[in-house]
Amino acid sequence: MKDVCPNDFEAFPILLKTANGDITGYYLINVSNYIKDGYDKEHSECFDRFTTIPNDNVTMGGLEFDRLILNKGCMGDRHISRFYERADIIVSSTLIREFEHAEVTGFKYELYENRVNGRWSKNFASDGQLKY
Repeated sequence: MKDVCPNDFEAFPILLKTANGDITGYYLINVSNYIKDGYDKEHSECFDRFTTIPNDNVTMGGLEFDRLILNKGCMGDRHISRFYERADIIVSSTLIREFEHAEVTGFKYELYENRVNGRWSKNFASDGQLKY
């Protein structure tokens, strides 16, 4: 990640303690930027899930998408970013190839390019294949 997107994240080394001993070499990743208003409002299908907690004046939630289409170029030169309207993390295929090359494990992803190309909805898997 340092080579592909050095300004898009912070990495914190963690120590995993197990019954069989300590495990090192893992990191907690904090994505340090976000995309706001990056989705195609005309072609996406969403509804508001914001909730205000009475007496606390706290609003929680976000948009819920049945179909999410991102605007082309909304990530700029970033390869990993938070999606402002939801808690999703969006990654580029360039970063996924880097992860695969480095044999990174434990990372679930959905390709930014699939969202831009309109290949994602609840009826489709992240690889564009129809789910039954």
